[in-house]
Amino acid sequence: MNSGLLGKKDKKYAGCKLKSLSKYLLALFIAASFGKLFAQNDNSNLLAEFSLFHEDHKNHLYESALPHGWKVINTDPTQFIKYRIFPKMEEILWYMHDSVATSDQEKEALLDTTLYLYDKAIKMDDEKRRDYFRVRKAYVMDIWGNFDYHEVIEAYESAFSLYPDATSFYKDRLGLLYIDNKDEDNYQIKAIELYSALQEQEPDNALWIERMKRIADDPEQLAEVYKKAWDIDKDNTEKAWQYASACLRIKKYEEAIEPLEFLVEKSPEVINYWTQLASAYDKVDKTGKALDAYKKLIELQPTNRDNYANIALIYKKLDQLSVARSYLQKALNTS
Repeated sequence: MNSGLLGKKDKKYAGCKLKSLSKYLLALFIAASFGKLFAQNDNSNLLAEFSLFHEDHKNHLYESALPHGWKVINTDPTQFIKYRIFPKMEEILWYMHDSVATSDQEKEALLDTTLYLYDKAIKMDDEKRRDYFRVRKAYVMDIWGNFDYHEVIEAYESAFSLYPDATSFYKDRLGLLYIDNKDEDNYQIKAIELYSALQEQEPDNALWIERMKRIADDPEQLAEVYKKAWDIDKDNTEKAWQYASACLRIKKYEEAIEPLEFLVEKSPEVINYWTQLASAYDKVDKTGKALDAYKKLIELQPTNRDNYANIALIYKKLDQLSVARSYLQKALNTS
C-alpha cells in the first residue's frame, strides 16, 4: 500500500505498530545474548518475555518489567535462573513496596505477591539461594505483615535450621521476638541461647550484651534463666558454663559448684573450670575439696605459682603454719 494514500489515523496506527514490532524484534535480538533461540514458538516467546524483562529491569522501568518477569516465572524460569531472575524480581517488589507513592492497600497486595515469589524461589531457584529466600520470607512476614508472632517465629526457626549461616541481622530479629514474648513457650531460654551464640560469634559486638540485659530483669533472674536452660539439657557443657558464670558474677558460689563439678568431670583438662571450682570451694569453706582442686591445678600447671600460694593460704587459715610455709616456699621457687 502506498503510504501516501494513508490518512492521519492510519499513519499514526502504522507508526505504533512499527514501534511495537521494533521493540519485539529488539527483544528477540537481545535474547540471543542469553542463549540460543529455541526452535519451538513457545520457547521463543519466553525468551522474548525474559529479554523484555531484562531490558526494563536494567533501565529501572520496574512496573513495565514486572508482568514480563511473572510470565517467565509462571511458565518455566529454569533456563533463566543463572541470570538471577528471582533476585531481580525481589528487587522490583521491594522497590515498589517501599515507594512513597505506594498506598497501604497496594502494600498489602505486594506482601502477598512477594510471599508468592519467595515460595516459587524456594522451589525453583538455584539451590544456593533457596535458603536465603526462606530467611527473606520470614523477614517479610516479620516487618511487612500482621502475622501472629508464633507463625513468624516458626518461619525464622525453620529457615535458620536449614541456613545456620544467615547473617546476625536476621537472627537478631528472631531474638527480639523471643524477648518480646519471653513469658511463654520457653522463648526466654531460646533468647538466651541465641544471643549467647551471637556473643561467641561476634565477641566485640556490644549489641548482644544489651540484648542479654533485656532478657532478664536482674542478674539473679538471669542466673535462674541459665539454670532452667541447663536443667532442660543437662549434658550440655556450654549451658552449664553459662549457669556457673552467672552464679559467680552474683557471688552465689554454692550454686556455682554443681555446674563446675559437672564441667571438670566432662572436661578435666580445662584449667579455668578447675580454677573457678577451687575458688568456689574455698569461698564456702569446703576446705578439703578446695585443696584437692588446687592440687589438681598443680598437676595441670606445675609452673603456676598462684596454685601453690592459694594452698598456702588455705593451710594458714587451718593454722597449719609449717605446711603453709612449705607451699609458700614452693610458690617462690616456681618460675
